[in-house]
Amino acid sequence: MDTMTQSNADLAIQSAEAARTLTGQAGHLNELMDFFRRDGGSAEKRMG
Repeated sequence: MDTMTQSNADLAIQSAEAARTLTGQAGHLNELMDFFRRDGGSAEKRMG
């Protein structure tokens, strides 16, 4: 039983770390996508 509890705790920690990583990556992607959303215009207009 202790082994199972420890295994579950390890998986919970890994899941929390993965969630933090994904949250950070999603935030970065959001920042990158802001390029296409600025000023309500299209990216095509801004690029030339």
